[in-house]
Amino acid sequence: MKHLLLFAIIGFSAVVAYAADKIYDAKQAPSLPLPVAYERAMSALGSETNQWHCISASLTTMFCPDGGWKLGFCSTNSDRPRSVIVPFNGTPIVEDLVLR
Repeated sequence: MKHLLLFAIIGFSAVVAYAADKIYDAKQAPSLPLPVAYERAMSALGSETNQWHCISASLTTMFCPDGGWKLGFCSTNSDRPRSVIVPFNGTPIVEDLVLR
């Protein structure tokens, strides 16, 4: 069990190091405009859009090597923020963030 945990930590560290190495080139305009990314993020949240409001938007390569938008959402009904990643050429990824 300890070996499995060690390999998981090493694997996660390698992924983070690789992702950190790939920084989006801010000199080029994004191929997906922010309003379109916001619209896709809101449609990915579906019926929950009445509860969540967008608090941040930034460019990322974390889950999309070609780049994408990462939009942060908060709710007055929840202590858990939510993040939606909208790749420039793919389907939005909704993730719940756990606060500790």
